[in-house]
Amino acid sequence: MQPQPQKTGLSALINRLQQSSSSQDVSIFQSLSQNNEHYSQSTSDQNFIAQNYQNQKNEDDEEAKRSNFKKKNQMTNSNSEFHNQNANQDRITGAGVLLWEKFSLTEEEFSLKKQILKDEFVQKEGYTFLLFGQKEKKGKFKDQVLYTDPGGKIDNNESSSKIASRELFEESCGTFQIDEQYFDIKKSFRMGGSYILYNLNLESIGEERIELQKFIKNCEILRNNEQTPIFWLESLTITRIFAEELKKVNLYESQCIINLTDVYGKEIQIGRRCIAILRALTKSPNVYNFQKSQLLINNQVSLQLEENNDENLLKIYPWLKKTSTYKSKQLN
Repeated sequence: MQPQPQKTGLSALINRLQQSSSSQDVSIFQSLSQNNEHYSQSTSDQNFIAQNYQNQKNEDDEEAKRSNFKKKNQMTNSNSEFHNQNANQDRITGAGVLLWEKFSLTEEEFSLKKQILKDEFVQKEGYTFLLFGQKEKKGKFKDQVLYTDPGGKIDNNESSSKIASRELFEESCGTFQIDEQYFDIKKSFRMGGSYILYNLNLESIGEERIELQKFIKNCEILRNNEQTPIFWLESLTITRIFAEELKKVNLYESQCIINLTDVYGKEIQIGRRCIAILRALTKSPNVYNFQKSQLLINNQVSLQLEENNDENLLKIYPWLKKTSTYKSKQLN
């Protein structure tokens, strides 16, 4: 059997005294026992205080770490938001516009529409937007006319409003010339993070409505002019779509082309870009309320129809001679 280790110090002394029978030893033993209990209690208190101090210090350290992390995280988020805003601006690759107008069919147009659709209950009036028919240049639907917004890619570091204003002027064959200052970013929405789609509410001065025949005439003049750049000839036709028409179609069909019915009862086809635009439109909270059938663009752009005979204009755009343009009023 292994020998027990000998006790040393105060414990050993108390043990020997426990084995003694003398009253003096007993007295000494009691005194030492009391001192030992006091010592143990004192040590325990000191340990408790030390432990509390250490716990408090740990909590303070943890709180400091959390505070520093929070500040660092806020700074990171702030910088991230700043960089994201700049990145979003830098990522803009193109822009376009939907032109809105409160429109009503004439009695003759309304009667013809009912005949075409073979339905007595068809929409006669409401808010509309314009789409331009363009021939596909490549791919599966090459040479097929699909309708879309007037829009395109950035050129020479333009702002998104400048892109939309220029593309509208070009793709409408000079039919619409609207100052970029009218393009309100609050009434726009992004597509894919890089394409900005503006929305303008139009009002024609001196006419009951904007006449789309002006576009047809301009288009013909430009096609017969050898000076006309090819990118001014992309649009072939134009039409109006009642916003309420979008309630009747499934824009989320897994197809590259979707059929829409224009305000006159004619069936047209839209491609991928226009489908993406109309999907975004139905989700946008600041353009059109589909539940209330209400356009949310209060400020109207007043347009005046003018003949293009200004010499300064024709020096820049000689192919616009004999055309007419709906022009926005000059801003004060």
